[in-house]
Amino acid sequence: MRSIIEIGRSLNILVTAEGVETADHVRILQELGCDMLQGYALARPMSGLQLPAFIRGESWRQPEGEARALKANLRHSMGHPVSKTASR
Repeated sequence: MRSIIEIGRSLNILVTAEGVETADHVRILQELGCDMLQGYALARPMSGLQLPAFIRGESWRQPEGEARALKANLRHSMGHPVSKTASR
């Protein structure tokens, strides 16, 4: 990954990491200086109607435990009840 990010920088291209699935992936890619991250660790697929609430909630900014928090916030924004296990 480091080499790919460095190649992007040398060509003045923003680098997007896709398939980011864990908090460790987020941390490592941030440390490597990746420009953008996309994946389940940050958000599950959602409709355009769900996007404003997701952005306002800023749950994607949470450094640890973000996957659980994102799931709970997304379920809440979709109008689904949040189970006790999802909020732990």
